[in-house]
Amino acid sequence: MDTIRLLMLEDNADDADLVSRALRKGGVPHELRLVETREAFVAALAGYRPDLILADFKLPSFDGLEALAIARKRAPETPFIFVSGILGEEQAIESLKKGATDYILKSNLARLAPAAARAVEAAAQRAERRRTERERRQVQFAIDNASDGALWIGPDGGLRYANPAACRQLGYSRQELLQLHVGDIDPGITPQRWQELWRRTRAAERVGFECIQHAKDGREIPAEVAMNYAVFEGEELIFAFCRDISERKRAEAERGRLLQSERRARAEAEAANRAKDEFLSILSHELRTPLTAIWGWVWLLRQGGLDTAQRDKAMGIIEHNMELERRLVDELLDVSSLARNRLQLDKRTVDLAELAAQTRARCADEARLKNLRLLCEFQRDLPVLADPERLGQALYNLVSNAVKFTPRGGTVKLSTRRDGGLAKFIVEDTGPGFAPEFYSHIFELFRQKDASLTREHGGLGVGLAVAKQLVALHGGEISVSRPEPGRGARLAVALPLAVPAEAAAGPPAAPEGEPALGGVDILVVEDDAQTRRMLVSVLEHCGATARGAAGAAEGFAAFCRSRPDVLLADIAMPGEDGYSLIRRIRALPPEKGGQVAAAALTAYTGNDYRAEALRAGFQLCLSKPIDPAELTAAVRALARPGEKPRRDPPRKAPR
Repeated sequence: MDTIRLLMLEDNADDADLVSRALRKGGVPHELRLVETREAFVAALAGYRPDLILADFKLPSFDGLEALAIARKRAPETPFIFVSGILGEEQAIESLKKGATDYILKSNLARLAPAAARAVEAAAQRAERRRTERERRQVQFAIDNASDGALWIGPDGGLRYANPAACRQLGYSRQELLQLHVGDIDPGITPQRWQELWRRTRAAERVGFECIQHAKDGREIPAEVAMNYAVFEGEELIFAFCRDISERKRAEAERGRLLQSERRARAEAEAANRAKDEFLSILSHELRTPLTAIWGWVWLLRQGGLDTAQRDKAMGIIEHNMELERRLVDELLDVSSLARNRLQLDKRTVDLAELAAQTRARCADEARLKNLRLLCEFQRDLPVLADPERLGQALYNLVSNAVKFTPRGGTVKLSTRRDGGLAKFIVEDTGPGFAPEFYSHIFELFRQKDASLTREHGGLGVGLAVAKQLVALHGGEISVSRPEPGRGARLAVALPLAVPAEAAAGPPAAPEGEPALGGVDILVVEDDAQTRRMLVSVLEHCGATARGAAGAAEGFAAFCRSRPDVLLADIAMPGEDGYSLIRRIRALPPEKGGQVAAAALTAYTGNDYRAEALRAGFQLCLSKPIDPAELTAAVRALARPGEKPRRDPPRKAPR
């Protein structure tokens, strides 16, 4: 027996010693604390926590029954034995009724050790039963209040118990669940499957898996199940804990979706990078090829020895390749403007059929070189609200693409027609058409069906993408018929018909021949010497008196020395830009040239530069490279007395 903590209430030390020796002799080792007064007894109960209390019945300050009452209140589970020399039978019975464990006469201490041992053992057993019962209640409380469903299942698969969480999860009452078989909840558990689970759980004591449980209302609930085998009160059972993992499955599905999306985005980014690299290679090729022809023929011209026919041929080739370079630059600038949403439209009512006819005329030479039949079926009177230059550019991109890919001797058909509230422009060809795998990439920037070194057709691969965006800016759309190998391609532009109104004038016709500038004094302010000399030469060739200045300061001084009729000034110049120059001139009084006609020159693109030039005081803004015919027409409009110049002279047909 382990050593017990013994609290003894005794006022006689000799008697206390006799009691202690009797216990030791009887095999009850103990640690003794002896108290005599009520106060000491109460304090010992609070701090000492004894395993056994022995008390004399008669004490000087208070009696044993009062001590028993205090002990039952403060330490109700601790055994209390009276050890007295004067305890009568009636007093002994009364003490037992009030909660004493036993009573021993001092004249018969031989009974003390066995009685004390029994009392301590009985108290320990009661404490163990209370602890076990509390643990059972705690387990039951935990199961009843768990967020996961808990089921007890018998060997036959019938349900023996279901906690509230299982009832809520499955939508049954407890009574309903206890009438079910485990296969009613999880149809995947057939009788054979249940026998396998029972065998595995009984052997391994724990089996886990995921399943789909069926609720009373038909809902399917993804669940994670953990099964444990146990024997409860002689009955073999499986304790199954079922966790609803619907949220986890949704999160996993979302993670999977995001992962797939990320993979697609990465693949698209890699494809875009490849397309960009291919585009840069193609751009280099497309820029360098015309330059090679220009360079070679310029060298031959410098060497001399060419007859008139050869010189004319050289000039024609140089002009043709310069035009190719200009188209490439215009395409790149259009892509930049569209990407930055900086492209603004000057819309007016135009006839779609007229634009289609102009497009046909522009592509006629290209078609003739390939011996193509260019068929047209134009229904007239199709008014649309559009910027004729930009919409014409979109139509040209579509038609030139068809001409490019249609083999020699083939046919390209252009048609316009009314379709309800829409005006349609349709391009059909007898070329190879679009490959099915390329169909979804038709309108992507820098994407070409063939970007290899052996490709048959040139170009940057931006024409269709630019066309689609330009048409979209006009409130329309481009559709492409589904590819049929060998059946050609069919693209259709659909635009909303304009509300009937007075027909607006179309783009002004270009003047026939170069206009004369005789008697016009022009000051050209341009920091690039070669460009300056070219501009002065062109103007002088057209009859003007032209002079140049290499910068804003030099130009202002030349202006003040001799006031010109027209000022042409570059915007970007070192030291002082063209904006500053025109502001200084506009600050002069009219008699000193403050109201001179002026046009800005710039290699920058975008409406911001043009708007800033007009705000600064220029009347026109001309973009480089400058077509000599456009230049002379613009100067003539500025210099002609009484004619209000247009803010933006028309350039050549869009490319």
